[in-house]
Amino acid sequence: MIELLLLRHGDAEMAASSDAERALTAHGVRQADAAMMWLARDGWRPQKILTSPYRRARSTARPFCDLWSDLPTASDERLTPDCSPQELVAAVQESGLQRLLLVAHNPLLSNTAQWLLGSDSAIPFGTASMALLGADVLEQGCAELRWLRHFPDYAHQAAL
Repeated sequence: MIELLLLRHGDAEMAASSDAERALTAHGVRQADAAMMWLARDGWRPQKILTSPYRRARSTARPFCDLWSDLPTASDERLTPDCSPQELVAAVQESGLQRLLLVAHNPLLSNTAQWLLGSDSAIPFGTASMALLGADVLEQGCAELRWLRHFPDYAHQAAL
């Protein structure tokens, strides 16, 4: 069984020299810390942390990297906003691992969740939203949604 924890980056500044260089706001840093603390209490642990190379995604992943300092971490161009679900899935498959934390962006995360779940409607991903998906194979319509959580109340199971 493959488990993917999809995490959208925290709130980011609008002004930067490029989209890739947008930094987290103070609120975005608090969101990343809150997501990490909730996940640490939940007990779910990945085998690897895979992030977008964009600054706001790497910064959102930082508290998780600190928490699980023994885990491998890598950035991957296939986790940037304009990539396709199939590109993200290829990055996961190349890892050869079963449990990954993926820190990335919309519309990629919403599109990927929708594609893997075979849903007719978009899956909502606000800043610092998390969704845990499980699947035997990573193909369209083959995953199940274990949970969907939104900042600030990660304890509450969000409805689709």
